[in-house]
Amino acid sequence: MTKEKLYVFILGRKPLLSIAELLSHLSSSDILAVRPRTLLVKTKKLIKNPQMLLDTLGGTVRIAQVFERIRRPNPDKLMNETEKWTAVIKKMFKERFKNHATKIRFGVNIYNFPHPREILLKKLLNETKRNLTELGLKVRFVNNQNKNIQSVVTNKERLLSKNGTEINLILDEKYLYFAETIAVQNIDRYAERDYGKPCRDPRSGMLPPKLAQVMINFALLDKNGRKNKIQTIFDPFCGTGTILMEGLLKGFHMGGSDIDKLAAQYSRKNIEWLRKGYTISEKLKSKVLLQDATRLTDKILKEILQVKKMPHFAVVSEPYLGPPFFRFPEREKLEMHIKYLDSLYVRFFEKLSSILPKGTVVIFAVPAFQDKTHHVRMTNTIEKIKKLGYSVSDLIPRKFAKTHGIEMPDAPSLIYDREGQIVAREIYKFVQMT
Repeated sequence: MTKEKLYVFILGRKPLLSIAELLSHLSSSDILAVRPRTLLVKTKKLIKNPQMLLDTLGGTVRIAQVFERIRRPNPDKLMNETEKWTAVIKKMFKERFKNHATKIRFGVNIYNFPHPREILLKKLLNETKRNLTELGLKVRFVNNQNKNIQSVVTNKERLLSKNGTEINLILDEKYLYFAETIAVQNIDRYAERDYGKPCRDPRSGMLPPKLAQVMINFALLDKNGRKNKIQTIFDPFCGTGTILMEGLLKGFHMGGSDIDKLAAQYSRKNIEWLRKGYTISEKLKSKVLLQDATRLTDKILKEILQVKKMPHFAVVSEPYLGPPFFRFPEREKLEMHIKYLDSLYVRFFEKLSSILPKGTVVIFAVPAFQDKTHHVRMTNTIEKIKKLGYSVSDLIPRKFAKTHGIEMPDAPSLIYDREGQIVAREIYKFVQMT
């Protein structure tokens, strides 16, 4: 019998989004435990190319492979347990760096530990360095200020090379897991596709490439949570083409449209730039048309998708969210703004319903307005869309959330925001039912 492999996925800044995205790639039955920053998975096979997998996951920061586990230590006596942990790490180094002559760079991250984590990590780092030096190894840890390592430092210090390693300690209900990082998020590549592309337009909003990846991955499951076998994605509010670009990188045929002539031009230029700088199959089709999304027709959509017969595809889009707000708007102004967006979104979904094949998944972001005391969401608009023949699916199934003790919002949607942000993104998964 093949021994099961254990992996830990380190979740990003918005853990619920990360979990929902991972469910599009992992079997829920293989997920052993979900914690605030980690997701533990068992598999019968090794992940052949973990970095390639991670590069398609916008919401996951690291993938680590478990090499040892011990019984969960008493939370009240953690400071007295570090000697046992360093012994496990020392054994791993002894095997991994046998006869190693050059200096080894290493880092240690701890997850799901109670405060004060910095004091605990400082003690662990110093004891680990002392034990490794006793082995005759030349080592240097790269943790700064006794905190977990940022992925940019992991890459900069080349911890995943033959002269480095990154160890993660993950505290769970029954065990303390020791896992070595085998893939880390490439922040530089994301920044390049965000800030380095030739055309950007702050007027239309700037969808982060990582979030675009997450939204595309949401479309990979159908209404029942089974694999949604699609080869094509359509973005009717494509802006400067972020979703189109990330879709091409994931291997989809992409079609986009926008009512703004400049935005459509920007999308084409950005896609051209992407094809020159990244490895994208010439067989993958992409086309952008100048088009009002509320006036789509079957004929126009087929032209955008470059097909004669409508394929099984998905719609993934962040529409116009309105102008940027630098402070929470007055009630009258906000109501006028929401009224305009309500009309735009409902007219779009109404037109879309006459074109889409039954079962088509639509991943759609709407604005959620928030400050310290006000939270205004477009719930009335969502109800109107449902009456047009769409169902709304939970991005994280409620049964799965209950099994793993995940605290879920009341709505089926998930929020993407940053601290102090007034206009957040609320992401919904619609399915055409008529």
